[in-house]
Amino acid sequence: MGVFGWSIVIVGAAAALVLGIGYWLLTSGALLTPLAQLEAKYKRADSRFAAFDGLRVHYLDSEPDAGAERPVAVLLHASFMDLTGWDGLAAALAPTHRVLRLDFVGHGLSGSETGGKNMFVLNEELVDRLTRQLGID
Repeated sequence: MGVFGWSIVIVGAAAALVLGIGYWLLTSGALLTPLAQLEAKYKRADSRFAAFDGLRVHYLDSEPDAGAERPVAVLLHASFMDLTGWDGLAAALAPTHRVLRLDFVGHGLSGSETGGKNMFVLNEELVDRLTRQLGID
């Protein structure tokens, strides 16, 4: 095998090694910050938590005692975000609305245990269960 052939073998082996290490880092949890550490740093004075089937869910409720006097705005974040993405809109709506927002599974300060459920289905269930628990129709 010539120099060119050996170069391809070496580059291929190096690429496989880098990809293997990257895969291990992403799947092993070695890069994850423990939730307690995140909570110590990012928990807000108005942070609230609910538990559903062992999953701890972080949420903010601007007017928990508003009752039916104000319309409710439930703000749901997109993938790779958390409830803080709605800070500006929540502040704008707060004078006239009760504003509820939550961190989906594995986002912000919510836990990441899915219990084997599909994450999208679980997030849908969480919104339903949290709004029911808070008496929001």
